[in-house]
Amino acid sequence: MRVISEYDKKIANLILPGDSRLEDPFYSAMLRIKFMLASLALVSLKSFIKVEVVGWHEFVENKKHDFSYVLAIWHGSLPLPIMECRGLPYAVMDSPSADGDLLLKLFNFFGYYTVRGSSHKRSVAGLLEHIKAVKKNGLGATSVDGPKGPEKQTKPGIVMLSKKTGAKIVAIGCAFSNCYTLKRSWDHARFPLPFSRAVLYASEPFELDKNMNIDDACKFVNDKIIEAHDQAEKYLKQNLRK
Repeated sequence: MRVISEYDKKIANLILPGDSRLEDPFYSAMLRIKFMLASLALVSLKSFIKVEVVGWHEFVENKKHDFSYVLAIWHGSLPLPIMECRGLPYAVMDSPSADGDLLLKLFNFFGYYTVRGSSHKRSVAGLLEHIKAVKKNGLGATSVDGPKGPEKQTKPGIVMLSKKTGAKIVAIGCAFSNCYTLKRSWDHARFPLPFSRAVLYASEPFELDKNMNIDDACKFVNDKIIEAHDQAEKYLKQNLRK
């Protein structure tokens, strides 16, 4: 009995060596259903919200540059960047978990290149693949507090990725006039509601001081993301009545 569709077989890194869950007919069927519902929801939602991308002007123009950079995003803020950053081949890391299978299919649908790995599983292999992909594509993105938190606390992965690739970092912040928050999830993911306004703010690209230790570098990136969210909120409040 064929369990995995031919389309799924062509998705890079969806099926990892030794991964048995995708050979389960029920799991595979549910994954397809969840993917269809999630992709339809995101595509439909984008049509019913007004999104403004602000900040670093070259990011706003969605152009590829002559230097490498990686987006630093909190896990709970992923829905908006997934919808808005499509069009460029960002290399992203995705947890090799069951939840990650769905997210990977969504990343693939929106045109991103995905490697599998997390701080809990395939940490070294995943990071090496991510480094290789960023060097090749010149673009990357990572949820700095994923895959399981703690929420809004940057982990060393983004620091290692930047240092090993020479890529600059762009901090991403989001703000919504009205949104739904998944209160039971560890990341408290936020989804803009239909007919709401959303702001995605991108900081100017920055580099990490070579003399910084890992903890200081993580705090520096975290502070930049907090600042990016503050800028998004500020812009939204100033323009909400326009």
